[in-house]
Amino acid sequence: MVIPVGTIGSWTGWLQFAEKLDYPCKNAHLGCESTFMLKDKEDHEANCAFRFYKCILCPWKGLHRELLPHLMRDHPGKVGHGAEQVRSLTAAYCGHGHLV
Repeated sequence: MVIPVGTIGSWTGWLQFAEKLDYPCKNAHLGCESTFMLKDKEDHEANCAFRFYKCILCPWKGLHRELLPHLMRDHPGKVGHGAEQVRSLTAAYCGHGHLV
């Protein structure tokens, strides 16, 4: 797209306007109700509780809140039941971003 030289100022104004608007999270269709300015949207979406996770042990995919029940149900020998093991497992998934 070619923008005539005389219109660049108006495009800059529109871009500045767009940067001040709130945009919904890309996971809104999964239940996230958060909205963000463009500069904050990507960081939120990378850590959104409504994003999809992929199990590293099988083909399962699902929401964060479904991850631990899946692991305990389908991989009981791989998951400890103590609070520290649950925190450790959750941190491993969140820290490594096993996302779909």
